Amino acid sequence: MTLSTALVIFPVNTSEMVANTIYLDGAVRGTVINLELNSFSFDHHGPGVRFDKTSAALQVALAIIQGLDLKNITNLVVSSIDADSVLATMVCYHPEVCQDLRFIQFLQDVSRIDNHGLPAAVVGEALYGCFFTLRAGRGEEESQLLLLNKVARAWSMYLDGTLYDTSPPRKLKGIALALDVQGSVVERTSGPVDFSDIYAHSGWGVLLSRETTGKWKVTVGKKPFTRVKNLKTLWERFNALEGGWGGADSIGGSPFREGTRFTEDEVLLHIQEWLQ
Repeated sequence: MTLSTALVIFPVNTSEMVANTIYLDGAVRGTVINLELNSFSFDHHGPGVRFDKTSAALQVALAIIQGLDLKNITNLVVSSIDADSVLATMVCYHPEVCQDLRFIQFLQDVSRIDNHGLPAAVVGEALYGCFFTLRAGRGEEESQLLLLNKVARAWSMYLDGTLYDTSPPRKLKGIALALDVQGSVVERTSGPVDFSDIYAHSGWGVLLSRETTGKWKVTVGKKPFTRVKNLKTLWERFNALEGGWGGADSIGGSPFREGTRFTEDEVLLHIQEWLQ
């Protein structure tokens, strides 16, 4: 099977999907099954509640198990380079893995964490090393070549069994702010941090890390059943002040590549005003 694989920065509209093509992990927002066009999107970033969605890799694997025939698929369009998008692409290149029960069970675990982050992890659970190995690293230019190199890496890891290896979470230097339902800080942690530092004290909060540009990268996340309203309206508020904010109902943040001009105090102020 010969597949032309492309990496896109901006999502393709559903109306612009072309025949004999699979769109992965946000290349088209949401899951779309168009049998007449033989064109499909497997994605969990579309409308609706993130809680009921599965990862792109698990979606495409289940589609193959349930009869999706790839022999007439000629194009793959992928939106990012992370463990989910790389594994989803690998599944399209090697659909025989869908008959490997261990691999499908592995995708179910990957889907749980990729979709819902650390709120879905059991306390003390080691994450799969593929989350860190397969994603584009800081300073790596996201390109079609890098995507294909990561897919080849994933296939090699599948063949030698290291795809299933686990490792502890890798924290980034920054600030973790655990918030109460009014948006006040209940715990501030600085140094190497991740969302486990937030969820140890609260059901939601903010991570801030300094980009090489000097701006802050901000991620806001909440456990789905924390009594804080849908975060999509928070992105609308921030976008009215600074373009590029976005995400799902339970996680998202500042412009992906540039970071934000807002300071820690300003981010908190805007969140508190939004809550009121």
